[in-house]
Amino acid sequence: MHNTTIYNNTNQTTITCNNNTAQIPQNKKVGVVIPIYNVAQYLRECLDSVINQTYKNLSVLLVNDGSTDNNESLNIAKEYVAKDSRFILIDKENGGLSSARNVGIAWFSEKYKTTLDSSHTKQNDNATNDNEGEMPILCSYYIINENPYNINRIYSNNNATQQEQETTYNANNNNIALQPQKIDYIIFLDSDDFWKPYCIEECIKHSDGVEIVWF
Repeated sequence: MHNTTIYNNTNQTTITCNNNTAQIPQNKKVGVVIPIYNVAQYLRECLDSVINQTYKNLSVLLVNDGSTDNNESLNIAKEYVAKDSRFILIDKENGGLSSARNVGIAWFSEKYKTTLDSSHTKQNDNATNDNEGEMPILCSYYIINENPYNINRIYSNNNATQQEQETTYNANNNNIALQPQKIDYIIFLDSDDFWKPYCIEECIKHSDGVEIVWF
């Protein structure tokens, strides 16, 4: 049994995730923020649980908070960005859990201006696809405005950058910028935890008028 707590300015409500088969329209965009720090042992289970949600209208932000496990957590995160275009990865210097969550809020609040770093656009050594062994390409961006949380790179799936709502092009300076999708809710998930497949769908049923949902 998984409990979800929804916060707004006036109260808090706890919801128990039950397997309710009633379907709801998937017209609300949910931003999912997952801080990551030395969790290679648990990370795949966590991210698989997000991919397997019955509610699919998601924009998932992974925030690697300066993991020190020889890039194990970072490479797993890149693997999932490469295979699911809903995922974006921010790699930052260590600042603690609150810092990583604040980066997620800032990202979805469109606080950052980015530009494509062509020198770091590369194939992911840890991700494969079904096209004769070819590997998906990760696009890398860096911050060009204030960067208080010391973000090193932002990675996206090449397919995601082909979606109009994800990128903008400035003809004046040949700049390609990655932008967050417009969202209706932000949900936080710890990277050593996981969701039952229906958790987000159940949560959305109770979230009218609420902006931040805490799992």
